[in-house]
Amino acid sequence: MQLAMLFIAVFIGANTFAQGLYVNAGAGYGFPAACYLMEDNYVYHYDEGGSSWDYEIVKGSGSFGKGIQPGIIIGYMFNPNVGAELGVSYLLGGKIESKDEYHGFYGTETREATHKGTMLRFTPALKMTVGNGNIKPYMRAGLVIGAAGKVKTTQTNTGSGEVKSVVEERESEYTGGISLGFAGALGADFMLSDNIGLFAELGVITQSYAPKKGEWTKYTVDGVDKLGELETYDKEIEFVDSFSDSDDSFDEDSPMKALKMYFPFSSVGVNIGVRIALGGGSE
Repeated sequence: MQLAMLFIAVFIGANTFAQGLYVNAGAGYGFPAACYLMEDNYVYHYDEGGSSWDYEIVKGSGSFGKGIQPGIIIGYMFNPNVGAELGVSYLLGGKIESKDEYHGFYGTETREATHKGTMLRFTPALKMTVGNGNIKPYMRAGLVIGAAGKVKTTQTNTGSGEVKSVVEERESEYTGGISLGFAGALGADFMLSDNIGLFAELGVITQSYAPKKGEWTKYTVDGVDKLGELETYDKEIEFVDSFSDSDDSFDEDSPMKALKMYFPFSSVGVNIGVRIALGGGSE
């Protein structure tokens, strides 16, 4: 909002809407799309009568693309109906939580996990508008380029009974790599004056993210830091397209190699904000 007020103060003299340079500043919320099951809750029971498993899908577990996404768009209308835009936004992903319980003959174990994704996104796109006057519907279509992506997992394992009576806490991060996808939106600009207005839109992003590396950033047992006791092979992962493995290739001082994994970052959401016309076009 402070950024929007700065543009208003500097460019209050601009007087064009149909053509020229403009800036959109706003935020929105994305709901998961193109989902697949990343987590489930389960409860295991064992007693003298036998054993049983209960499974449940984790609600909202379909995509790391869900969450708040503030951003800014710089655009230029070449004529009243066609323009180009470059958007920059940051995804503050929502949490995905799961819980597993194991009630066995020798004791009870519980695993609680939380996953969250973040990403810096650049969205070059074409914009096409229709109509005249102060309300102009539009369609936008283009690419989404993801950088500085991160998937963070926090996990707590609690055990009690004859086999295990400890509390383990782990945190890991998957980072690195560039993600490409597609972005589109349907919306409308609502001009309150010649140079100040609002916009509202329904946006769609289709995107997946394959990190280059993974690393444990925390590992404690009953509150005691154990991360430094792990070998590099046990706490770091290098994701590759292919690799060969053998007993001779094992090196505890090097990261473990693993095939690339793809995390879903697709979403469908609503974006709203302020539009400021900066001028530069000709009526």
